[in-house]
Amino acid sequence: MIKKAEELNQAYNNIIRLAEVLRIEQEDAEAELDEGDEIQSIAEYENTMVRIIRADKKGVLLLHPYVVRRVKERMQSVWLNLAKSAGVRFFSVMTQPDESLAHYHVVLPNGRIQGRKVFCAPDFREGEYIVFCNPMRHWGDCQLWENRHEGDFVNAEGIMAAPRLLLLSLGRDTDGDFVQLIKSSAYPAMREAIARFDESPVVEKLPKVPLKGDLREVAIGSMNDLTGVVASLLGRARGAGVEYHILEIPNLQGKKEERRIIDFLSQELQIAVDSIKSAYPNNTTGLDVVKKYLDMIKADIPWLSDFKNPDCYKIRSCEVIAEATDTISRLVKTVNSYWTAPDLQVASKPRNYRDVLFNDVSVDDFQMDYAMNIRKLYRQQIAQAVRWKDENEGDTTQIRQVAESTKAMKPIILETKGKNGELFSTESWVASFWRVAHEADTGDAGLVFMLFADEIIDALTDIQGKSADMIIAYGCQHGKWVTPGWRWEGQTVQVRAYILNLSGKQYLSLEMSSSLATNLVGFHHLGIIGEKYRGKVAIGETKTMRIFTTKMKNNLMSEATLFDPDVYTDDDIQNVLDPQWWVKQ
Repeated sequence: MIKKAEELNQAYNNIIRLAEVLRIEQEDAEAELDEGDEIQSIAEYENTMVRIIRADKKGVLLLHPYVVRRVKERMQSVWLNLAKSAGVRFFSVMTQPDESLAHYHVVLPNGRIQGRKVFCAPDFREGEYIVFCNPMRHWGDCQLWENRHEGDFVNAEGIMAAPRLLLLSLGRDTDGDFVQLIKSSAYPAMREAIARFDESPVVEKLPKVPLKGDLREVAIGSMNDLTGVVASLLGRARGAGVEYHILEIPNLQGKKEERRIIDFLSQELQIAVDSIKSAYPNNTTGLDVVKKYLDMIKADIPWLSDFKNPDCYKIRSCEVIAEATDTISRLVKTVNSYWTAPDLQVASKPRNYRDVLFNDVSVDDFQMDYAMNIRKLYRQQIAQAVRWKDENEGDTTQIRQVAESTKAMKPIILETKGKNGELFSTESWVASFWRVAHEADTGDAGLVFMLFADEIIDALTDIQGKSADMIIAYGCQHGKWVTPGWRWEGQTVQVRAYILNLSGKQYLSLEMSSSLATNLVGFHHLGIIGEKYRGKVAIGETKTMRIFTTKMKNNLMSEATLFDPDVYTDDDIQNVLDPQWWVKQ
């Protein structure tokens, strides 16, 4: 976690370094799968932006507004993940009953398991695993189990088979429940801590009570369970260190009983989790007693609600009580100490990327008109969905609906015939939507990425030619990076190739950004790329290079030579430049 936090902290103002962090994050997730675990991990999920970054080795779209916006969003989610779970990756599998594995242990009268806790998950390597469930009722829901490839499900896929009473020790059963697991060897300190856990509360798995009503009534009722309420009370009690406090809590019949907060809330959480398939009621009166007690002692965990705040780790760190000692509060405080407000001063417009991809593909006017009509409809729908989100506490339901309906249009688009009944190629449709989506100075051209992400990624992968490791830019005296008498002497800068429109002609040129600049923020024109180097530079390509002033005119830099620092050493650069250059400096 600390390593990831440090990487994010150091990359807070550099889109290039942030993209590299995200690339590495995805590669780490895939490395877990390479070790033999074939079940889909939560960490294996990757969105379109990450797929683009991974494919875009030359940085053609690295500063595209679509990518920049989503890098910022992903950066926020990575910080949140660190604060919530220290970035621990885990797998999730459905449970199945297998009593043939019950001979490894003995079930005591109070429901505790004595002996080896053995399960069979054929997709995972044999060995010891940390097994847990979500939501956790208490620390006993995080245990050490042993995976052995034997029993009735040894040839099954995508499941974990275990004796029913062993699963019940986690509060799980075998009617659709899932458990999570990770290799204990991956987190040795965590493994040792779990092995030393105190004896956990005993929670009774109560008999299920049939739900009443038709399917619609049952579905609506399932949305009103108290899982979140009980979990919040558990978190507050743990945060205040009062989970062992004893309160007089009335049972369902109204009789008051002395119970530890942890025992009562653990049982109530189990009931709440099961409420989707059982009508057994929660003790709401007892929950109210606990809530009033926690309110009275001012037990609070502000991070619980702040995790849902759109500003959390976007423009500020997460709220947390400095004196809190619970696990999540400690994680949040650690993450907060590394978090830095993102400062990605990247100014780019969709129009700048119109000719970056698919510029050599012929399209029909009918396709362009059709794509323009779809773009107008999409913009109207997404604007309405955004307004609805703003009016409904950040609910993105309508935005997701627009996204899904837009994606569903792809096969319809590809089957659309022209005025003369002709069908068009997929590539020409992609090119049409790419150009239409990028004929704008605002927005992020998200429509074409939503419709044709696979084709865009294929195009990025197929970009040919070796990237230029040396570039000469001329006409620099007309650019923004000149000051009378000033010479660049090997400073590290970021450069990006773009099309400069000048006197009715287009020139492949370089924009430059420097962290040393005090007045110029972001990318500004440096000069026109020399003809010799144009074939090796892709429009939109972003590179980190060292810059040297190699010619002056009227006391202003007129030519700059840039070198890839991963290719050219100081000696190499000295051999390339005019030997007298070093003397002139």
